[in-house]
Amino acid sequence: MDTFTVKSWVGACLKRRSAMIGSTALVLVGLVPMFATGPAAGASPAVGTIVAFADSTGDGGFSGDGGPALTAKLNAPQGMIVDSAGNLVVADTNNGRIRVIAKQTGTFYGQAMTAGNIYSIAGTGARGYSGDGGPATDAVFNLPQGVAVDNAGDIVVADTNNNVVRVIAESTGNRYATSMVAGSVYTVAGTGAFSFSGDGGPAKAATFADLQAAEVDGSGNLLIADANNDRIRVMAASSGTFYGQAMTAGDVYTIAGNGSSNYSGSGIPALSSGLGNPNIAVPDAQGNLVVNGYLDQHILVIAEHTGTFYGMAMTAGDIYLVAGNGQIGSSPNGTPAAQAEFCYPNTLVVDAAGNIVIADLFNNEIRVLAESTGSYYGMAMTAGDVYTIAGDPNRYSSFGDGGPATAAGLDEPGTVALDQSGNLYEAEMDEPNPPNAPVSGTSGSSRIREIIASAPVVASPGAPTGLTATPGDTTVHLSWASSTIGGTPADYV
Repeated sequence: MDTFTVKSWVGACLKRRSAMIGSTALVLVGLVPMFATGPAAGASPAVGTIVAFADSTGDGGFSGDGGPALTAKLNAPQGMIVDSAGNLVVADTNNGRIRVIAKQTGTFYGQAMTAGNIYSIAGTGARGYSGDGGPATDAVFNLPQGVAVDNAGDIVVADTNNNVVRVIAESTGNRYATSMVAGSVYTVAGTGAFSFSGDGGPAKAATFADLQAAEVDGSGNLLIADANNDRIRVMAASSGTFYGQAMTAGDVYTIAGNGSSNYSGSGIPALSSGLGNPNIAVPDAQGNLVVNGYLDQHILVIAEHTGTFYGMAMTAGDIYLVAGNGQIGSSPNGTPAAQAEFCYPNTLVVDAAGNIVIADLFNNEIRVLAESTGSYYGMAMTAGDVYTIAGDPNRYSSFGDGGPATAAGLDEPGTVALDQSGNLYEAEMDEPNPPNAPVSGTSGSSRIREIIASAPVVASPGAPTGLTATPGDTTVHLSWASSTIGGTPADYV
């Protein structure tokens, strides 16, 4: 299904509004690699600093495979995740490819890779649907918008406009009720029809409508954001009871949403709730699911267990509003979450401290709902409040690299990802030179930037070798490996 964006260019979100016609908006974006390239390579920026490791031209296109990601071109990458090896996996949406920026030199996804370089591991660049059971590089996708990595190392792809979930097998075996060969691609959920059907039956016979993301929970189940159906659905990886329902391996189930995009209230059964066009559902450390209500300006939590989470008493199986008052706008730092305003929260992640990190798309901000009181991303936070850690809703452009993220300008940040050190990456997704835009100077931005969340670890030097001293002697004899330090051993009095 084709995707369109309508922007009125006026209003509270700095002249930026998005109305959806049948699907979620796509905008043009390039990418900046975060590994081993750019002027900041080797530097140790302070916590809270925003760093661009490289800049692309921002004019879209496809190029650069096998070379530095710095000089590559991408076209509207809508999803990204850091895998267990630290590589950045990217859904290069309008190019119809899944690409990888290597964190380190080695062999990944069947290809020899060099640190800092970019590689296509799936997709031909054509738009369509073909290639199941064959090499992933020969497969054809249709605007894939989400990527995840499962416990087996497979890449799970939300093939959005094909209305299916596909898997790029990392190893040969049987997963998702499918026999797989390493390096090949397989459809594991969806028939390709744009509709709603199939709950309680095989995922391959089910239908979806504009599925935006397919995340993986702690049990290996796939969490599918079925956006136009206003539902969160699960494809069970194994038979058992999940989210309060008995599930059979390979089947699909709705666990939240009644099919309406209208907000239904907090503290009600998740299956009775309207969800507001959810783009993503991610598990937190307790197994609860955090969901964005994109059209309703809400952040929601589906409780997996009964207890207190995000400062609220929750009952298993119910859904709760944890942030957002439903109004389009922005709000100052330290605003209680229930009073906070958003302007189309697009995607989110949950960090190791339990904070919810939100890409607030048309506010041009990255925001955090603090789970506990402390210092995060270089900012003191109070539990239950919302803070902007990067960007400014009054500034619509991309600038400020090397300085505090709070003083930087972002340009429609739509996607966020975390690395193993807790550092945050955001992709800015504004369309360069959009057609019929009455606002001048809308050149767009095409970048991925890093927000430093942890100080670098500096290894302590080992004790010197060859250090000797003789009682009564005032001379210390030092020796060292000349290939490391240079020079020759010497005596010092």
